[in-house]
Amino acid sequence: MKTCPSCGKKFTDDKKFCNLDGTALILFNIPEEIELSRQTASEKHLKDNGDNSAVDAGSKVNCDIINNNETDNKINSNIDNSINNNADNRDRYDKHIDNDNINSQSAINDDSNKDIFSGILSKDTFFTDKNAAAVNKFKPAKITLKNDNILTNQFFDLNSESMIIGRFDQSTGNVDIDLSKIPNAEHISRKHAKFTFKNGKWSIEDINSTNGVFVKADNISEFSSRITEPAELKNGYQISFGDIIFLFNV
Repeated sequence: MKTCPSCGKKFTDDKKFCNLDGTALILFNIPEEIELSRQTASEKHLKDNGDNSAVDAGSKVNCDIINNNETDNKINSNIDNSINNNADNRDRYDKHIDNDNINSQSAINDDSNKDIFSGILSKDTFFTDKNAAAVNKFKPAKITLKNDNILTNQFFDLNSESMIIGRFDQSTGNVDIDLSKIPNAEHISRKHAKFTFKNGKWSIEDINSTNGVFVKADNISEFSSRITEPAELKNGYQISFGDIIFLFNV
């Protein structure tokens, strides 16, 4: 026997859904002791109908009706218990689904926060790299010859990140900036100094020249002593190669 948990209507075992509201039917087996009780009552009723008077038969029928009512009450009680159990199971399932949804939403929120944080870091890194690239971008410069502390029209471009200044000689070959035609060029070594642009800054380095390299800032009245390590160059600085002086501009 199958029973609808919603309306309580009973159906045969081959039915699957209630034809009233479409609810899935519950298979309900009548306990063996109840079924035996009903069969015993029916057999006793038939026997009493043959042996006793009409009054006695009526009494037996009434007893059978009472027994049947008790059986129906037990069946209905079992159905109610089955319905309640199904409701409890449904509540547990709903709570389980809710917990899964909460955990899933928490995981989604965590991933979203990670994506937002990663996006912020990526933007910061992008702008940091972009600013660093702008600062370190190559800046061309030039040196202009001075004669008796007066600027001349003769200058040399610094258009590469590394340039050697000196004097051409067949034994050593060409240099990037050749001062062999400058007055007093005999004071210039074949490879006198090296200009370098690195990390957004220009510098000058003495490369074992004979008469040395000297630097003077634009707000200083005198040249420095001979440099022994790379010296940073800024706009307006003056550079002396022996007795030859240049103004540095960037």
